[in-house]
Amino acid sequence: MKKEELDKGVILYGTAVLKVSKNGMEAALSPIEQDIDPDCLHDLPEILKQYEIIYGIQRPPQFENGRWVVARGNPPVDGEDGGLEFMPRFEGLKEPESNSHKRFVNVGKDDIIAKIIPPTPGIPGKDIFGHEIPPKPGKPAQFKLGQGAAVSSDEIAIIASRSGKAEIKNGEITVLDEYIINGDLDITIGDMEFWGRLLTISGSISGAFKVSTWNDLTVTGNIEGEAQIYVKGNLKVGGIIRGNKTRVNTGNDLYAKAIEYADISVGGDMEVEDYILKAECRVKGYAWIIQGRGMISGGNLFLGHSLAVNTLGSPTNIFTNISIGFDFDLMSKYKKIVDDLETIAKKLEDVKNGLKKIDLLERSGPLDEKFSFIKQHLSNTLIKLGEEAILKKGELEKLQEELTAKQSATIFVNKNIYSNTRITIYNATFDCPIDLNGKYRLIYQNGEVLTIPFT
Repeated sequence: MKKEELDKGVILYGTAVLKVSKNGMEAALSPIEQDIDPDCLHDLPEILKQYEIIYGIQRPPQFENGRWVVARGNPPVDGEDGGLEFMPRFEGLKEPESNSHKRFVNVGKDDIIAKIIPPTPGIPGKDIFGHEIPPKPGKPAQFKLGQGAAVSSDEIAIIASRSGKAEIKNGEITVLDEYIINGDLDITIGDMEFWGRLLTISGSISGAFKVSTWNDLTVTGNIEGEAQIYVKGNLKVGGIIRGNKTRVNTGNDLYAKAIEYADISVGGDMEVEDYILKAECRVKGYAWIIQGRGMISGGNLFLGHSLAVNTLGSPTNIFTNISIGFDFDLMSKYKKIVDDLETIAKKLEDVKNGLKKIDLLERSGPLDEKFSFIKQHLSNTLIKLGEEAILKKGELEKLQEELTAKQSATIFVNKNIYSNTRITIYNATFDCPIDLNGKYRLIYQNGEVLTIPFT
């Protein structure tokens, strides 16, 4: 029999109609007028087999809406669409506020922002004739990627292709490696950390705020009021860095209009456009203060290399301390190695004394197992300590060469050196007794600082 007959309905035993739904998912037996002939029900399994209805046979048939459902297929389960599962710390990106200064979501290069959940294929169904019905597969995850975001090589995640601020705007995931805050950093923004290439604050940092950047920071205004600034790259300040409790630490170079009273550490070079007043500055590289007043007045400047400046000290004889050819890191390493060598020397002396005692015992006769072990252990220790001492001395010699090279550091003064200014180059100190006017070059020579006029 053809399925078309079953679609219209097949009369059985004159008392019932067997009909199959158009989609082949259900077969039902309906009485024509009165009860269905018992023989029809008895022969039903063979009748269904005759019509090739082999799947989902209902035993017993289920009475529904005035008819008996004798077979029912399983519909397919469609697949689920793919999606994104954001990592916990990036979950907030979906909130509009996360794109503001208030919720700053940093991401490092190659960090996973979200996992890509693949679509599922679904589960096939089967009609009453045993034919498999394919499901509708889910759609792949839909997302848009902007600059700084990419799909991982294994296509299972969205990752950051650079460090910076992660955002979702208009459904697009981006990582900003350059970010601008328009206006001052105030209590509405609070502390700030940025992992990207450049953070710009188009205003001032005024207050006890902490700002940390993995790379460069530009502040168009001032840094003041107990601000704590930590910059791994370069720092450019269009205004003044000031305040007794203001701290600035840079990994590379620093440029500022002026510095007053603040505590400054610079891992590279420093350029100050106008003046430095009573500040504590530690600079690993070179320093230039030759524009504007070009003055260093009061405070302490420790500099790894040379200095160019217009004026040192002040007409009011404020004590000003300048030390160049000085490297805190090198000095710390040097001191540590010297301390290590002293410790090794003491251990060597203890080991040698121990071996002497063992030698005295051995003169009285062969050593037992215990003292033989001690002798061997002390001998091995002596060798290891000797090798360690040789390595340390080699490191010390290299550091001594680097420190000695600092002797070539020079100070160039264009206008004045006022009295009560102390200048140290390498390990020699010069206390300026009187005001010196004009251009001078200060150098280290034969254990002293020389002041050499030049034109």
